[in-house]
Amino acid sequence: MASEAGLYEAVWRPDEHGYTHAHQIIPVLERGIAEMEADPERFKAFDSPNGWGLYIHLLPWLQRYLTACREYPDALIEVCR
Repeated sequence: MASEAGLYEAVWRPDEHGYTHAHQIIPVLERGIAEMEADPERFKAFDSPNGWGLYIHLLPWLQRYLTACREYPDALIEVCR
C-alpha cells in the first residue's frame, strides 16, 4: 500500500534514499496522502488479510506523521528496522 502511494522509501527507508530531515519528505507525504484520500478503494485492495496493514490505520498515521514533519521541519529522520 505504501509503495503504491509512493511512500515506502520516504517513510520506511529514508536513509537509503537521501532523506535526513523532516522537511525533505513533506512533499512525498503530501502526494501520497492525497492519492490515498482520492482513491481509497484502490489502496484498500492492499489491506493485509491478517489485519496488520490496513488502510484505515495507515492513512491517519501518515497524516499525523505529516503534521509532525510540518511542525518540526528540521527534525532528523530516524527509522528502526
